[in-house]
Amino acid sequence: MIFEDVFTVRIVYKSGYVHDFECTQFSYSNGTYTWKSADVDNRPIDLGGTEIAAVWQTGKRSRIKWSS
Repeated sequence: MIFEDVFTVRIVYKSGYVHDFECTQFSYSNGTYTWKSADVDNRPIDLGGTEIAAVWQTGKRSRIKWSS
């Protein structure tokens, strides 16, 4: 049995809109955001990088990762 970390990420847009989603990986480098979504039903397709005011990690949990 293997455990993996799942992070809750909060995106705060310049307009004031806020959206939370879960991912197993999230990074920012040279103006580019990359992530691996943990949930197929609530995931960003495009973050609109120039419109983001802040990105917060608001939580972390562990889940069982089933090997295939």
